[in-house]
Amino acid sequence: MCSQPFEQVDSRTNAERICLDGVRGSVTTVAIRSRRFFVQWREFHRRTIKFSVQAINMTQTHFKRYRMQFDLRRKLVEPPPVPADYQLLAWNPNLLDLHAKAKFASFSHEIDAVVFSCLADAKGCFQLMNDIVQRSNFAPQATWLIVRNSRANEPPQPCATVQGIFDPSQVGSIQNVGVAPAHRGLGLGSVLLHRALKGFQQADQRFATLEVTARNSGALRLYQRIGFEILRTVYRSVELVLE
Repeated sequence: MCSQPFEQVDSRTNAERICLDGVRGSVTTVAIRSRRFFVQWREFHRRTIKFSVQAINMTQTHFKRYRMQFDLRRKLVEPPPVPADYQLLAWNPNLLDLHAKAKFASFSHEIDAVVFSCLADAKGCFQLMNDIVQRSNFAPQATWLIVRNSRANEPPQPCATVQGIFDPSQVGSIQNVGVAPAHRGLGLGSVLLHRALKGFQQADQRFATLEVTARNSGALRLYQRIGFEILRTVYRSVELVLE
């Protein structure tokens, strides 16, 4: 005898079915929302811990810097010419990228890259250079680049840069005098400073100023040899990550 499959009879009314389905849907929704909340909470907790660890491993230090001044009424001493395979270039907007590359090569592994973090990054150097030349008080006549002429069919190598801006009261401000390590000891820094100071003189500025980190003894000696005098001492606060 062949038996028929048993059919379970649902004796619930339509209203009861709708109510039960609604409860199930609510429970499912609550479960999904709870899981989303847990995932979001876990991510927030992870970021909080990471931030806390970073905060614990941070320390604040102060770098001593000298603000120096040069009296532009003084007669400038002409520096020796650049070596034969080097070329001194006046400011040209097409040289923006080369200035940024010279800046990065000069500062990325120096103390100034700790004091000013943008100098430790190639993009940061480009952005800084771009910000300087976009300023309304940018001084193109005090902005110079030195490149080394490479062999045939190779682009020139940027190796030294200086920029200038005009401050109020007929004061020219020298920005970021930099010479790449491989090109130091050739008098390139003196050439850049002379051209920048001469540019300020031609623009009828009375004084030229700059700042130097006290621990940068080589730059400090160069500025004093040129004729800069310490005007005052300033301190720059920097947050450092502990290793």
